Amino acid sequence: MYKTIAEAVDFIEKIKPVADKAEHCEVVVAPPFTALAAAALAAKGSKVAVSAQDLHWDKEGAHTGDVSPGMLVTPAARTSLSDIPNAATTMAKPTSR
Repeated sequence: MYKTIAEAVDFIEKIKPVADKAEHCEVVVAPPFTALAAAALAAKGSKVAVSAQDLHWDKEGAHTGDVSPGMLVTPAARTSLSDIPNAATTMAKPTSR
């Protein structure tokens, strides 16, 4: 999902009625990190789940532009697309320190 904050919220508002009727699947959106908090608020109380697009494996001190797991707690993302095994294998593996 490549949307601005306003576009992400608008998109969620438009899919909520469809998602609320869905019984055969889970509807998940993965907006950019900058839109996560607004997307989570827009999806609250609906069947639309919000996911992060990616996250860095370190607890803190992630590289510039990377999002750490703790940074996702506030916006209330339930998961990250990097949790998907195929996506995770494309990321570099962490080195021991």
